[in-house]
Amino acid sequence: MRISIIAALGRNWVIGNGNKLPWHLPADLKRFKELTKNHTVVMGRKTAESLSWKPLKDRLNLVVTNSLEQAQVKNGFLTVKKIRDAIAVAEMTGEQELFFIGGAKIFEAALHLVDRMYLTIINADFEGDAEFPEIDFGDDKLWDLKAAETRLPDSKNAHELHFTVWDRAFGNYKPVSD
Repeated sequence: MRISIIAALGRNWVIGNGNKLPWHLPADLKRFKELTKNHTVVMGRKTAESLSWKPLKDRLNLVVTNSLEQAQVKNGFLTVKKIRDAIAVAEMTGEQELFFIGGAKIFEAALHLVDRMYLTIINADFEGDAEFPEIDFGDDKLWDLKAAETRLPDSKNAHELHFTVWDRAFGNYKPVSD
């Protein structure tokens, strides 16, 4: 099973502000839906709250939380205590690709387990209180750029978008501990 992260971030690594996206970009939302549809998505409690506890349609919605029990969450979500538990649930369902969708704490905790990252880089800086974990794409590369597509601003998308796909570089192991 492939383990992936999917995220949109500004040039300054911001991914959220006040538990909301600091932008509205239909092109990115469409890409997100196309990539994650019929797959398992894993999020933290705050991300589930930002969705108003409305599960994403046509996806298995898992919430990593220690503060809520299953009986406390809305129908359409399953709770797990750890990142590894989410991966185990996805494996039991025969999932081919699991997606970590946020927020910042989930991305940071899962990053060492991830095979692929689908990152939308928004060509702007944003005010925010949540950031994607900084990654060194420099000389000691842990990640290889596999695909990149630029989308220019239009009447519905105010910013230039760079849709990128990054795979963990060959030979870089993933630790087995949490």
